[in-house]
Amino acid sequence: MKYWCMFNPVSGRGAGLATAHQIQAALQNAGCSVSLLETDPDPAAFRQHCAVVAPEDRVIVIGGDGTFRHVLNAAPANAGFAFFGMGTANVITIEFDLPKSIEAFVAMVLAGHTRRLYPGRTDDGSLFLMMVSLGLDAAVLRDVPQWLKNRIGKAAFAWSLLRGLFTYAYPPMTLELADGTRCRATWVLVSRFRHYGGAYLVAPERGVDDRCFTVLTVGEKPRRTMLRLLWRTWRGTHREEPGLRHFESTTVRFHQGATMAPAQMDGDLFSPGVQFLEVVEKPILLLVP
Repeated sequence: MKYWCMFNPVSGRGAGLATAHQIQAALQNAGCSVSLLETDPDPAAFRQHCAVVAPEDRVIVIGGDGTFRHVLNAAPANAGFAFFGMGTANVITIEFDLPKSIEAFVAMVLAGHTRRLYPGRTDDGSLFLMMVSLGLDAAVLRDVPQWLKNRIGKAAFAWSLLRGLFTYAYPPMTLELADGTRCRATWVLVSRFRHYGGAYLVAPERGVDDRCFTVLTVGEKPRRTMLRLLWRTWRGTHREEPGLRHFESTTVRFHQGATMAPAQMDGDLFSPGVQFLEVVEKPILLLVP
């Protein structure tokens, strides 16, 4: 078995490579075979780079939540994965209480305890581990310059969020769930995780071991509802918001008009034309404490 440290060089304000070297050295000191592989923003090129990874290998992802999704779509799905969070939100770290120090992280990797996770998949075959959302939050992400996000982290979203609350157009869409339920929405979150955007607990009942999405939607009077929802989410009482609807479903189909809502997937912008989401049947393995 070989270990592959796949790192995003811009994560951690440029500390991704140095962190990868530290993890590599610690694992080599324990007698492991370890190689480094820098992520490539071109998905096709990165898949070619990942062709050297064998199914029995371990893939260590060093970067943000979006980096994990990038690796998940390139490396063999039956390889075991580990995540060392160096991004803005690091929701994966929070969801599974993963180690934040290199020493503790390496100890977890060597221990080899894994958990089965069922990612989601879009109609174009892209995999995601955490969530897909359409609407205001994706517009906020779209309008934040990457350089500012890298420099000041979550604070970069504050101005974009305040501006978006009052300028975003909230184009409507219709959702169709696995049981045939249809609902109108101007914002939707389809999540496999309990946490969202960091430590915000939006789906406390969600278990990543199952094969179901939590679906949260906002419909009528979105501007007013989103203002209240942000406040209630910060306080941990978002389920008390009367304008928020909650569903469980194994699939979600989107029907949009000529003006499509912006979309994000695992913290990165994604094609606004996404039409269908499902939970995959075959799990991946994530190393956990």
